[in-house]
Amino acid sequence: MAEAPRHLHVRRAGTPGLSVVPAALREARERSEDLRTRCKAELTRMRQDALTSLSGEREVAHQLARQRALDDLQEELPSLLETALRHLLERELRTAPEHIRQVVENLVNKSRSAAPLELWLHPDDARRLGPSEALAASVGLQGGLYLHEDPDVRPGGCLLRSAHGLVDAQVETRLDSLLAQLTRERE
Repeated sequence: MAEAPRHLHVRRAGTPGLSVVPAALREARERSEDLRTRCKAELTRMRQDALTSLSGEREVAHQLARQRALDDLQEELPSLLETALRHLLERELRTAPEHIRQVVENLVNKSRSAAPLELWLHPDDARRLGPSEALAASVGLQGGLYLHEDPDVRPGGCLLRSAHGLVDAQVETRLDSLLAQLTRERE
């Protein structure tokens, strides 16, 4: 028969005084319960660490996805801006065609020293501005201003020829210049 561990002091069955066995069982249960409690605590801590790590990874993934979306938007922004500006400008020129007067007056004032001046305008804009003599008088230019109707010039824009050369003040040209400037500033 195998010898029992010394700390248990087990006697053979049928002998009186087995009180040591229940004490050993109680001690084993207590140690087992203590070990189970520590294991649960460690498991809870590990779960919390995993959740914290996972939460951090989710946050990083979310930040990366957000940055990718911002990068994509930044790439598309010039095109979106151009489309929006073109639509707004065309709508504004349809609803407030008097803007052509400002464009023409600015060009004439900047070019007055290079008279005679010739302006090519869309036929609708030329009619809005009236005769060249009246326009010249409104900007303080004595003669030397000639208006030409050209259906190839879109409404809201014009071409000005002077002794210094040709100035393209068509809507597309001005918009392209503005967009190029915005692109340079962004870079």
